[in-house]
Amino acid sequence: MRSVASVALFLIAAFTQPARSLSQTPSSNDARELMHLEDVWNQAQISGDADALGHLCADDMEVAVPHMAVMTRYQALNFARSGRMKFLRYTTSDLHVRVYHDAAVVTGRLQRTWPARCFVPVRLLV
Repeated sequence: MRSVASVALFLIAAFTQPARSLSQTPSSNDARELMHLEDVWNQAQISGDADALGHLCADDMEVAVPHMAVMTRYQALNFARSGRMKFLRYTTSDLHVRVYHDAAVVTGRLQRTWPARCFVPVRLLV
């Protein structure tokens, strides 16, 4: 009976502990490299450089745009090459880097401006 009570107490303690973050603090080199890649992405968006965007995208990337079918990486890069995706401004701020073992997530605020009557993708699904 004592062992059952001990196991029950352990389970209660284990499940009532606050959730711990799985993310690790990124090294300064990792954070610097991710911020550099963010700048490369932003500049590629401004200049319409589909080749630079392609180097940054996973092979299985998909792009979701309101009122359009989801695009594969190939379709999205061809769309970028078409010249129909133009930005006057594409900047990010308030960036936060979280590292999860061998993967990282960068979140922040995106501000972009585009000419009137110009198509702009709004969300990337990777």
